[in-house]
Amino acid sequence: MTESIVEQAALAWLKASGWRIAHGPDTSPSGDTLTLALSPQEREHYGEVVLAQRLRDALLPTLVSGKLRATEVINVPEAQRL
Repeated sequence: MTESIVEQAALAWLKASGWRIAHGPDTSPSGDTLTLALSPQEREHYGEVVLAQRLRDALLPTLVSGKLRATEVINVPEAQRL
């Protein structure tokens, strides 16, 4: 089993679960993308594995609707909060 097989399986699972899948260069720190004008920089370095704005956009509707309570959200250390 290769890393590529695991990655493709994980991406397929996430997509089937309702997550939007982004092409890596579209989220790169340097903006290495053909659609740079349409794609704002979403991270400062590749060590940022959680794209905070995307996570916030995904969680906010479920919090507002009551489908998810704030107490169910994992606490993030203050240094990592936006």
